[in-house]
Amino acid sequence: MTYPLKIAAGLFVTGVLVCVLMPQARAQTTNVDFQQALTEYQKSPSVEGADKVIKLALALDQLPTVPEEARKHFVKGAALFKEAKSLADFTQVRDEFAQAARLAPWWPDARYNLALALESSGDYPSAMANLKLYQLFKLPDTDARVVQDKIYVLEAKQEKAAKESNPEVVAAKKESNYAEWLKKLDGARYTGQSNLGNDLTWDNELVIRGNILTWRQRTTYACSNCVLDFPLGQWYDLAQYGGRMQIVGREAKRFIPPLPNPNDIFTISEDGSSITQVSQTKNGGTFTFYRQ
Repeated sequence: MTYPLKIAAGLFVTGVLVCVLMPQARAQTTNVDFQQALTEYQKSPSVEGADKVIKLALALDQLPTVPEEARKHFVKGAALFKEAKSLADFTQVRDEFAQAARLAPWWPDARYNLALALESSGDYPSAMANLKLYQLFKLPDTDARVVQDKIYVLEAKQEKAAKESNPEVVAAKKESNYAEWLKKLDGARYTGQSNLGNDLTWDNELVIRGNILTWRQRTTYACSNCVLDFPLGQWYDLAQYGGRMQIVGREAKRFIPPLPNPNDIFTISEDGSSITQVSQTKNGGTFTFYRQ
């Protein structure tokens, strides 16, 4: 079910509010009380203050005229609401309707639209509070039913949000997302060259299997006096040199026993398209290998 904006008179048709007519003496006294309550509310807006102003406004002979400044904020809010997509957009919409409701707290359409904007910005408790203020007005039975049902919807959203923000739920979701991310990388292969100087150049191949990152190399260039562990151009597995590494988070660290600190740290990019190696040795370098 959708809940359309209430649009100011002159733009769209609004509902008619039925106000109780009071004797003149009572109306004058109430007007003084109303103005005092309005001033206090506008200095420090609150749900309690709005409740008081609305009830006093409804006790007047007729509702006060909506100030032009309030109408300006209302129209801006309605226009922005139609284009809003992001949280920042809805926050701006909320601010416009909040200004309209602050300047004219007795204006039901401003109060209703503020509730919708608060919902869209994710503030369900405040949205419900404003809908309950809207219920203070004399509403047709159909509108009253729609508003009460809307409050039930917001209660459900609030309960869901509270459940999803539970630390255990957040941790479980994070773990599930991580497992899914790692699963998508199973079998991924990354290649690229590395060179710590001008004497040796290596081809590198990194492969992810489950939560293990394996590394192998081959020398593609060597100086005439260089001593190689393996012949030029032959691949060799670095497993015996710590080249079989467990992935923790997005990192895999290569340890060469008995040294306590990692010799290299490999970081997998968030989108899984590359792996960056940072050598921890004194003259180490940084190299990036890309998924094939």
